[in-house]
Amino acid sequence: MSVATSKEATTIANAPFDNPDGDIILRSTTDCVNFYLFKPILSLMSPVFKDMFTLPQNSLQSGASTIPVILVTESSKTLESLLLLCYPAALTTWILQRL
Repeated sequence: MSVATSKEATTIANAPFDNPDGDIILRSTTDCVNFYLFKPILSLMSPVFKDMFTLPQNSLQSGASTIPVILVTESSKTLESLLLLCYPAALTTWILQRL
């Protein structure tokens, strides 16, 4: 994982990872998809995220506000599958996608 340092053409992930109120963005570098997430939720589901958020971070300008962007090498499909398994309110989305 690394912090984004330049603007790239991106798309936004499907719900529930498209909330513009998120305070962190995980970006798949494979296909440039942004996942808008919340640090407290990620911190609760993973000690890796919890530790990462205690480190100083650079951020990428996103519109008028600044939201940190964390680059990950996994594809958006892989990232979405992982997040759907452990993100609150995502279980219903995950079940509905499998029907």
